[in-house]
Amino acid sequence: MINIPKPPYKIIKEYLLENIKTGKYVPGAKIESENQLAELFNVSRLTARKAVSELVQEGYFVRVQGMGTFVSHLPIGLGKRPIYIGAVIKGTDGARGQAILSGIFKGLYKEFMYPIIAPLKDDNLESEKEGLSALLQHDIQGLIFDPFEKSIENEKLLKLIDIGFPIVFVDREIKKLGIPTVTSNNFSGGEKLGRHLKSHNVKKVAFITQEPLTVGKIEDRYKGFTKGFGRSPEVFLIEEDPNVYHHKNRELFIKTIEKIIKNKFDAIFFLHDLIAVSGMTLLYRLGIKIPEDIKIVGFDNKKIGAFTFPPLTTIKQDFMLLVKSLGDL
Repeated sequence: MINIPKPPYKIIKEYLLENIKTGKYVPGAKIESENQLAELFNVSRLTARKAVSELVQEGYFVRVQGMGTFVSHLPIGLGKRPIYIGAVIKGTDGARGQAILSGIFKGLYKEFMYPIIAPLKDDNLESEKEGLSALLQHDIQGLIFDPFEKSIENEKLLKLIDIGFPIVFVDREIKKLGIPTVTSNNFSGGEKLGRHLKSHNVKKVAFITQEPLTVGKIEDRYKGFTKGFGRSPEVFLIEEDPNVYHHKNRELFIKTIEKIIKNKFDAIFFLHDLIAVSGMTLLYRLGIKIPEDIKIVGFDNKKIGAFTFPPLTTIKQDFMLLVKSLGDL
């Protein structure tokens, strides 16, 4: 009897299956990379990839672009293929983006769905289009989308909406598009800030925002604040992130702050903490004391707010809890 040796990829496949059977690989665990498997078995990467690819097709593993291969949560041996959901997320190298990604993974895994992530390099329309185009090269069956105000100009996104492709927006509602949205409670957060300033006998508040009130979360923060404070703050719209050290709209930001001081506002409600910190820096340079001369509140609880003097009063957004609910939609 001739003893025909097993093809190397089958040996790797048996090794991987044995690790599942013995519990070395638990559902959701990341397995070795193809390069690591190739080195372990002294074979080419293509051979290792063939073994892993077959197990992906059989439902044992799931690939997540840019992150690796993971043990499936699906019942083993049923031959089911996982459902892939695309996700276009901004700022994945920051705390907000990381929290959203973590929430997406946890929210989708419980429904046996797996994300393919398209992290955006820049918060602009072209980057958004590129990320969406990359996702559409894969067999995605739904889309989680982190939009910004110019997303309504994204033709690729609008086309998907027109054909009824399943889409969920995260953290920002764009009412014109009518897409289901998972958001944190911006209204409640704004209301808490309004009550806070009211309790400190503040009478006149300026609201500095980078985006118009037509954007869902901005409107919610504004209306929530108005309810908690008892009257509407005066809106000052700036178009760019006002980094006081370098940005093209620095003069507009300075003029806005100077106008607020001249008109004797008691407090400033900044759209988010980053512009609040820039505003505080500028106020100090102008000789304005916080909170003696003017009170400052922000939104989103960025870490940088803890290092200002005094520490910035802000509202914490639990993005991880927010996105974990995506699997229920």
